Amino acid sequence: MIRFFFIISALLVSFACVNGSHAADAENNCAKDREWCRNRGGECRPDHQRRCGKRKGDWYGARREVRSAEDAIRLFSAYFSGQEVTISDIIERPWRFEADVKNNSGAIIDRVIIDKRSGRIRSIY
Repeated sequence: MIRFFFIISALLVSFACVNGSHAADAENNCAKDREWCRNRGGECRPDHQRRCGKRKGDWYGARREVRSAEDAIRLFSAYFSGQEVTISDIIERPWRFEADVKNNSGAIIDRVIIDKRSGRIRSIY
């Protein structure tokens, strides 16, 4: 029985050591060393597009409350920047904002929500 608990505790400690150090470092590497998230040309790497040179919490996925429709519009615009779409018909619901994503011809191509508590964007279409 003691052997069983020893093996389980050793596995838990080794798992925490392997995963804990990487997760803590990866989140703040851009803040510590701005060249970490850039490619050789000095441009932001595609996988770190919204992290380079900005304060923590500016990229998609960072938890942030969305308090108003203006905040939702700003986050939707940042998320869909570089794509030829427009955001329209923003509706406020108790726990989320909903918006239609339209292409250049005005056809609805997606319906997205943004969670008010976390700022996460999801497709519901």
